[in-house]
Amino acid sequence: MHSRVEIHPSEDEFEQYLLGHTTASRTEAMEEHLLVCESCQTALEQAEAVVIAMRSACRELTQERVSEQRRWWQIRIPVAAYAGSFAVLLTFVSWGYLNRVSTPAPESELALEATRSAAGPHAPFAAAGSTALLHLNATSLPAGPRYIVEVVDLGGGLVWSGGARAAGNAVTVRVGKRLDAGRYWVRLNGANGVELREFELNVR
Repeated sequence: MHSRVEIHPSEDEFEQYLLGHTTASRTEAMEEHLLVCESCQTALEQAEAVVIAMRSACRELTQERVSEQRRWWQIRIPVAAYAGSFAVLLTFVSWGYLNRVSTPAPESELALEATRSAAGPHAPFAAAGSTALLHLNATSLPAGPRYIVEVVDLGGGLVWSGGARAAGNAVTVRVGKRLDAGRYWVRLNGANGVELREFELNVR
């Protein structure tokens, strides 16, 4: 069988063949010629090595460009953006902290009488969200070196408790916990835990 390619293909033709840029008829003719021509087979192998090297170099160059773009986008810009965001956040946190430190915690002070009746519209009340300084009526109570004061919610759940001492006819105690709006009971107990009196505390 005689090959339809009488003249050996050039290096450019081999490269075009390897890249798939030759026509169908030219490809068929070259493949027939390669079956019988050892020198062209060797030339094709050399051309294939060149094409592979070119593709590898192009791939590496593309990866380098992508890497440079990624470093520019992901390192330079985000670092500046993160630094700016952190500075803004630090400013707000510092302002909030200084404002909290400079503003004293609110406190409500009121005197309570022992009662479980509904409080009238003019009954004293503590401000919601404040601590409370309470003066509990201790008239005619048995004298004791120490009392225990408990603040409970309407369901009887303990909200706060602490020790207190009597001063004259009153037991003064500072409720260190901020109280939410609602109604509470303040229990005045003896040192042995026995309840002596109960007071209604309104917070609003």
